[in-house]
Amino acid sequence: MPEIIHLPSSRIHRRGGVALLMVLLIVVAITILATGFLAGTDAELACGANTLLRVQMDQLAQSGLEHARGLILHPQEVPASFWTNGATAQQLVAGSQDYYDIAKIEQPDSGDYCTYDIQCEAYRKLAGGEKTGRSRLAATLRLDPCVALAVGANTTLWSGVKVYGDVYAWNGLTNNGAIYGDVFAASFAGTGAKTGQLISPPTLPADWWPPVTSAYVNPDPDYANRTVSGTLSNATWQPAIWRSDDSLVLAGNVTMQGMLLVVGDLTIRGNANTIRAAQNLPALYVSGKLEIEDVSDLRIDGLVVVGGDVHISSPASVTIAGGLFVGGALNLEGPGSALTIIADPMRAAIVAGTTGSQTAWSPAAGGFFKSIRRWE
Repeated sequence: MPEIIHLPSSRIHRRGGVALLMVLLIVVAITILATGFLAGTDAELACGANTLLRVQMDQLAQSGLEHARGLILHPQEVPASFWTNGATAQQLVAGSQDYYDIAKIEQPDSGDYCTYDIQCEAYRKLAGGEKTGRSRLAATLRLDPCVALAVGANTTLWSGVKVYGDVYAWNGLTNNGAIYGDVFAASFAGTGAKTGQLISPPTLPADWWPPVTSAYVNPDPDYANRTVSGTLSNATWQPAIWRSDDSLVLAGNVTMQGMLLVVGDLTIRGNANTIRAAQNLPALYVSGKLEIEDVSDLRIDGLVVVGGDVHISSPASVTIAGGLFVGGALNLEGPGSALTIIADPMRAAIVAGTTGSQTAWSPAAGGFFKSIRRWE
C-alpha cells in the first residue's frame, strides 16, 4: 500500500497566495493596457474632431470669400458702410454655431484698381461666447474683365491718357498713353504702355454695353426728375436725375449730384466742375457729343455713357472714376491735356428700368482669386 505524504498546510497556503498574486498582476497589466488603448482612442477621436472642425472652418472661410466676391461684382444693393466696416456674424446655416466675418475689402495701393484684397475669419461660437476653431483666409481678387474705357470708333490715346482698368475697342485702337489692364480690340498699335494682355478680336457679351439711353428710368423713388437747360455756373445741385432736353453747357463751379442726362450735346468748360453719381445711378449720359474745353480739375465719379464722340481740347485736366463708354471716338487734343480714367465698379454699377422690371449692370463681368492664403 503506497505511502501517503502529508504536506504542511503553510506550504499549501503559500502556493495559493502566489497564484492569486499572479492573477492580480495579470488583471493589473490588462487594465493598464486597456486604459492606454482607451486613452489613445480618445486622443485619436479628439484629433479627428479637431481636423473635421478645421476643415469645416476652412470651407466656411472660403464661403466668406465667395460672399465678398459676389458683393463686389453686384454692389447695387450693398450699403456704403460695408466697404469700410465689412460684415460680422454671417451664417450659411441659420441657428448653427458657425459664423464668419468679412473683415476687410479694400483696393491695394499698387494702382491696379481692378484688384481687391479680402480678409475673412470663420469660427464656431460656444455657449459662453468664446470662439473656437478659427480659420482666417486672405485673398487677392482680380475682376476680369473690368472695363474702364470702351470706344466704338477708331481711337488714338495720346500721351496724356492714363487708363486704370481694361479697355474695349471694337474697332482699331492706337495707344500712345498708358493702359494698366487688358485690351480687347479689333486691331492694336502704338508706343504706349500696356500691363495686361491683348485679346483680338474682342469677345463682347450681349449685355456688355450699359442699359442707359435718353429714356433712362431709375426705379428708386428717392431720386426725383428735375429739368435744367441753357448755361449753368456757380451752382450746387442736390441728388436727383437732372435732365436737359436740349444741348447744355456747364461753365464752371458746378456740382451736380445724382445723374445728369442730356438729350443733345454737352459742353463743359471752366474750373471745378464736378458730377457725382448717387448709388445705382449713372453719373452722366449724353445722347450726342461731349465737348470738354479749357477745363481744370473736372471730376466725374460714376458711369459716363456718351452716344457720340468725346472731344477734349487743350488745356484740360479730367478725371473719371467709374467708367467711360463712348459710342463714337475719344479725341484728346494737344500735349497740355490730361485724362485719367479709373475703373471702379462700386461707383459705376447701376440699376435701370421701372419697378418690377429692373436691370442691374456692372462694368465688371467676372472675377477670379489670384491667391488665397492664411493670415494671422
